[in-house]
Amino acid sequence: MIMAIFIFLICIIFICDSGQGAALTSHHQQHQQGHKSLVSEGSLCDMRISPSMANKPGSAPGFYNPKRQIGRDFVVLSVANWLHNDAKRRAAKCDGSKGSDTIMLRPARVLDAACATGIQGLRTFVESPILAEAMLKTKRNQSQNSKMLELAELQLVLNDMDANAIEIANENANSVLCNSELNLKNSTIKALQRVAQATMHEETFEVSILDPFGSVQPFLDAALSRAPKGGLIEVCATDVGVLYGTRPSIAARHYHAHLAQKRPPCYRERGVRLLYAAIAQAAGRHDRGVEPVYGISTEHFCLASMRVLRGAKAADFTVGHLKAVKICRSCGAASKGSCTEVGIIEPPSCECKPIDGAGTDAKTEGPLWVGPLYDLETVNSMVEIAGLEEAKGLMSKETLVLLQKLQEEAAIKNMFHRRPSVAAKGKTPKLTEIMGELQRRGFRTARTHFCAKSLKTEASTQ
Repeated sequence: MIMAIFIFLICIIFICDSGQGAALTSHHQQHQQGHKSLVSEGSLCDMRISPSMANKPGSAPGFYNPKRQIGRDFVVLSVANWLHNDAKRRAAKCDGSKGSDTIMLRPARVLDAACATGIQGLRTFVESPILAEAMLKTKRNQSQNSKMLELAELQLVLNDMDANAIEIANENANSVLCNSELNLKNSTIKALQRVAQATMHEETFEVSILDPFGSVQPFLDAALSRAPKGGLIEVCATDVGVLYGTRPSIAARHYHAHLAQKRPPCYRERGVRLLYAAIAQAAGRHDRGVEPVYGISTEHFCLASMRVLRGAKAADFTVGHLKAVKICRSCGAASKGSCTEVGIIEPPSCECKPIDGAGTDAKTEGPLWVGPLYDLETVNSMVEIAGLEEAKGLMSKETLVLLQKLQEEAAIKNMFHRRPSVAAKGKTPKLTEIMGELQRRGFRTARTHFCAKSLKTEASTQ
């Protein structure tokens, strides 16, 4: 009996020692990982990120969200297209000028305003010129009369107000510059520990990338106050609870918009249109206009890319796309007013029962952006760039799939409406059947990335 108790105690001590040893080993591994956590994305390898791999954005300096690669991919493609078009624009200007065969090539400045790890800015800095050059080469091969065009050099500024984030971003920037395979010896990357608004108010950037924690509203005026004509504003908003309408009171405070309590089927598209409206209003305050490049709702963020226009006329034209709307809570059909004020607006032209915000019971909300969401030419160009040999391995599979969806729906400018939950005889047709019938009748129709159960079509709701 005593011997059995003794053996039992020995076993307990052995198990405890083993557990302590395992705990110490686990702690040591966590410390080793915490000392320097590395990640690779696109063309970048072994980039330093936050040791804690925090659970939510903004909770740690140098935060890295792998799900945001879609957004980073889109920015890389968008800037590559911008560089390609800038080279063509300068060539055309040179052809039209008298007494000169060249125009001074000025560097294009790119700002990653809340850079964290700096991976977004660094990928844009490295990959966009490579893809733009490949696009120029492709076009030259397709046209025998095409001239040799030169790309503008990119100058990158990584900005963050957190000292630890700038330390991480600066280390990543040095790693990129020292990579002999990238051949970036004469390139310029600057890291600044400053309030982003101060940087944007004092300096001019051809491309401004805004990806702060939460709402982008506090950054928009600064980004647009000195934005040059033809410049790009790339925005990522993570306050989707506000944009999607789950918190109407905050939407009223942050975005100066009234949203009805019950969300419509097209709440994701409405969120992007609300973000567009905020950018357009900020541009108007500085006598600038904007025109959409692309708008996306995916994962837990909204993406918006807009091209800057200069002058009061451009500002007036842009603000003219802001209207109060009514959206049916059943099918998503929408009607728009004649101005931004919440006044008398005709209800949506659908036949849904006027119950709980549906049909003629739809509530007035806004102002929202009611103009086009995409520049089809740019979207087509981004698809072409993503398909280049030089782009292989740089873009995620999710990005390529999303691009194909955008290419289809970008050709249709109407606000989409959701298919009815129950058809006339109680049988709900499949979405593919509805699309097939609409196309048979001559209406352009496509799926929308905003909702798997929805479509965009040129047909009316009746």
